[in-house]
Amino acid sequence: MNSLNINSIAALKRFMVVGQKWDCIQPETGFAPGVRELAVKNSVGIGFKTPKGISYLNWPKAKEVLFIADPSNPEKVKFKVAPEESPNLYLIYTIA
Repeated sequence: MNSLNINSIAALKRFMVVGQKWDCIQPETGFAPGVRELAVKNSVGIGFKTPKGISYLNWPKAKEVLFIADPSNPEKVKFKVAPEESPNLYLIYTIA
């Protein structure tokens, strides 16, 4: 599966597996924790390893997610999560 096939949260859930490495950035604030390993994946959400433990992210609502496909590099899976209550504080996740 590549970025051209991932166009829903269901497809993303199938694609993400424990052990994958993802890069995260929040452009609005400059927050960039760097590459993190996916440590937990369940029906509620996902968890990334951090130096202090695990950072959890609940699965977002479909309307809060934008899937970004790059036809020139289909293996680069990328998605943007923009919470309804603060859409300017969005996060962009890219497979590392």
